[in-house]
Amino acid sequence: MAITWTYATPEDVTNFFGDTGVAAFASHDLRGSDATLEDCIAQATDEINLYVLRRYEEDGVKTNRMLRQWCVVMSAVYLCERRGNPVPESLVAEYQRIVEKLPLIMRDEMRIPGVRLKGINVPMFSNMHIDRRYARRQQRVAINSTNMPKERPQDTEITRVGYY
Repeated sequence: MAITWTYATPEDVTNFFGDTGVAAFASHDLRGSDATLEDCIAQATDEINLYVLRRYEEDGVKTNRMLRQWCVVMSAVYLCERRGNPVPESLVAEYQRIVEKLPLIMRDEMRIPGVRLKGINVPMFSNMHIDRRYARRQQRVAINSTNMPKERPQDTEITRVGYY
């Protein structure tokens, strides 16, 4: 199933990076290209989804503000790298911070605020194995209790207590 949505829009990246920044990094003639920008946004969305959608519901992450901001930063970095331009140091630092947090989210060491986890979050059995070598039912011999004596004689022998 292909993802048909992205966390950010071209307007979000333009507001973050500026009109001249997007135009300078998106095309050679300084007019800008929405297709290039949309490719960078799709790449950032795919990168985030690689880590996030394993644990979280798709409906919850679509509108998450933190993930949208991460997508904008990652899209700006990919836009700079698209034509081999150097990435500004502030973007590199922010990108590194985001990339370090994504594996923590995947391993459930860090949670995305306001987004529900996928599936049932309760303990359950896994790897349950039934050994078929043993019979399910064993026949037991029932002793008829009517033939048993009602009282048992007391053992009056003196026995030595100790180790044998």
